Amino acid sequence: MPMKHFSRQYPYVFIASVTTIVAGVLHATTVAFEHVDIPPEFWFFIVSGVAQIIWGVNYFYHRTSNMYFVGAVLNLGLTFFWLSVRLFPAPFSDVPETIGTLGIVTALVQLTAFGSSFWSLYRFGITTVKSIAFLLILSLALSWIGYITAKTSEGILLQIWPGIEEAPHGHGEEEAGHSDDNDDVESQEEHDDTDEPVGHID
Repeated sequence: MPMKHFSRQYPYVFIASVTTIVAGVLHATTVAFEHVDIPPEFWFFIVSGVAQIIWGVNYFYHRTSNMYFVGAVLNLGLTFFWLSVRLFPAPFSDVPETIGTLGIVTALVQLTAFGSSFWSLYRFGITTVKSIAFLLILSLALSWIGYITAKTSEGILLQIWPGIEEAPHGHGEEEAGHSDDNDDVESQEEHDDTDEPVGHID
């Protein structure tokens, strides 16, 4: 049954809904299309973004404790997943992803959504130590299930989409590779310069 004190006069409900929708739009558009050459990652961000948008819109009209909990786990779980692939080797890569501006912005938007929902519930005494601990554990579990599933299914997914190996992952190895290539080019140019015959004046 909807909680009556979740009135639109409380700004935290509005902030939680809007920021979750914004994070969903970022995931389903900009972030997804940055991974368009890697279908599993592309569809992961599409599905995640659509789920966030649906929750954000629905939260305006069905503000229940269950809705809060699902939204909190969704936003926090995705943020933990974002951290996981930047601390450990990312899917389809041997190195962690680099930390970019878009990722930071999306993570901050999700944390704002989580914080707004949490604070609005806290003001009405709905949160408990047990519920907070369960929320954190479930969010961490969700992120790690996603991470482990992504890593362990790499072999199968590469058989379905072999082109993934040639796709630009943006996980950091490309930057390192380009840097090495540039060093090789510069080294070769220097070598060529030293090998050029020196002109003699007769």
